[in-house]
Formats: sequence, C-alpha cells, structure tokens
Amino acid sequence: MYVCKLKEGIKKLFFTQQVKSKVIAMPFEQALFQKHTLLIGSYALNVQMNLLKFANGKPHQISPRECDILKLLSQNAEKIVTRDFILSSCWETTSGYASRSLDLFIYRLRKELILDPKVKIYTIRGKGFILTTNHQPD
Repeated sequence: MYVCKLKEGIKKLFFTQQVKSKVIAMPFEQALFQKHTLLIGSYALNVQMNLLKFANGKPHQISPRECDILKLLSQNAEKIVTRDFILSSCWETTSGYASRSLDLFIYRLRKELILDPKVKIYTIRGKGFILTTNHQPD
C-alpha cells in the first residue's frame, strides 16, 4: 500500500515538474534575453546578468569584467578599440598589471566565442583589438 502511494506521488511530482519546466522555462529564458541584450553574430549577450548564449544553446555565466570588455568591443564592432581605452573604461587604470589582465580576459573571450567562426577578436599590434562578425580586418 505504501509502495503504491509512493509510486503515485513520484509520478505526480515528475509530471508537475515536467509541466512546470515546459511552461515556465521557455518564457523565462526568452525574457532573459530580450532586455539588455547585445547580438554578436550568433551569440546573445545579456549585459545585466553577464550571460552569453550561442544560438539555441544554454546560456552560461561569464565574469563581469569579460562582459564589460565584450560589451565595449561589440559596441565598437568592426572598429579598432585601443588598449588604453579598454583599460581606462574597465579598470580605470593603465598599469602593467591591468594590461596583462586584459590579455588574459581577451584570451578567455576568444575561447568563449569559438563556436561561431565569423565572430573573432583580433589583436592589432601597437593599437588595440577589433571584434569582427563577418570578415577579417585589413
């Protein structure tokens, strides 16, 4: 008798969880990426929650600093963004420590953006960085 009630309870719990996940999860995820969203190629970046999502994949968390840098690069897509401008915007300093940290964050962002072959962050030696969404820079 207890086994039957337990099975019924599990079935009921499983069914309600499936219904909730289908009904609630989709609108929430869509709402999550409607406001405060920048589109970068096949990626969507939610700048308020620091979430990066590729096409129909699941969103994943990136660091606030990575989000700030990617936002800055995407707002100036196809244009060279100088290293000093990024450092002063994101770190408020241009020290050697911050400069090396910038290189590390750019490396991490390149790894995050690897799924879309059209989206690339290039280093322009002696000038800064450029985010391209469809072609290589000159």
